[in-house]
Amino acid sequence: MRRLLILFPVLLSACGTDKREGIALSNVPLYSVALDLCDGCRYHVIVRGTGHMHSYEPSPKDQVVATSSCAFVRIKELDEWARGWKGAVIATPDPHFWLFRDGVEAVADSLDAVLRRCEPKRYDPENLVRFKEVVDSLFSVRLDRKVCASSVLVQRFLSEFGVEVPCVLRSDEFREPSPAEVQEFMKKAREVGIVVKDTSDALPALSEGVSLITLNLHPAHGEKYTEFLKRNVERLVRGLDY
Repeated sequence: MRRLLILFPVLLSACGTDKREGIALSNVPLYSVALDLCDGCRYHVIVRGTGHMHSYEPSPKDQVVATSSCAFVRIKELDEWARGWKGAVIATPDPHFWLFRDGVEAVADSLDAVLRRCEPKRYDPENLVRFKEVVDSLFSVRLDRKVCASSVLVQRFLSEFGVEVPCVLRSDEFREPSPAEVQEFMKKAREVGIVVKDTSDALPALSEGVSLITLNLHPAHGEKYTEFLKRNVERLVRGLDY
């Protein structure tokens, strides 16, 4: 997949001074990547929970944090609540960048530029190289299996490992599946025999004999991205008996 990366360095020009400290990050997945690159750097995370980032309602304090930091970084089409705020805007082919290799590496490249400007004494640029090596290694795992997925986001993650997903319950993250769609999903799940879900996804009771693999596809606050990715890859490998 061709990587698409847009970085608007509107705020970064101010980062050579000590007047503004720390880097404001719009969400936890961004923070997870930043921790891998520099866990000793100063960050302010605005959306700390695992709820729907698209619909977050910022407070006046959030905007103060963003504008008073050395840089504010957000993801285009994911953090639309910050539209119009000055800062660095990263665009990837899918706003859920942490679910695929090209997305997370594009974000890492952008954070590298921010860290070089805002945290030159704490940040080691070689961390970017090491980070990509680990990410490439984990995303290189190939799993020749066929499964059903609880959502299009789970499908997106599975596709990175060569997993075939012929049935998805929630094909639109903003819409609940219809009764007919649920019935069709249950039929396909019985045929395939394996369902993979995210911890936040609700599923109807599965038929006897259908295996369930549960992933947690949202990094926890304070969890490094490589830890998040390794945990989910290992769980997927075990669940598919590789």
